Amino acid sequence: MATRLLEECGEVAAEINLWEDSGIKRKKYGEPQKEVIANEIRQSIVELLKIAMYYGVEKELEQSIEDSLKRSRAEGLI
Repeated sequence: MATRLLEECGEVAAEINLWEDSGIKRKKYGEPQKEVIANEIRQSIVELLKIAMYYGVEKELEQSIEDSLKRSRAEGLI
């Protein structure tokens, strides 16, 4: 599980480097695309959800996310 998550996070990091114009990435891979980075982020989230399900913490995760969203809204972040 951890290996799959790390692989997906590495792919997100590679996309971030492309977006940040780090090194020669744009010359090699072209312009960054929103759909690609969004898909890589989604894949990382899926792997995190699989871990939550494996350990049976879905309810606690949902509550934590709800609390975080409330705080972010209260602080005007979203």
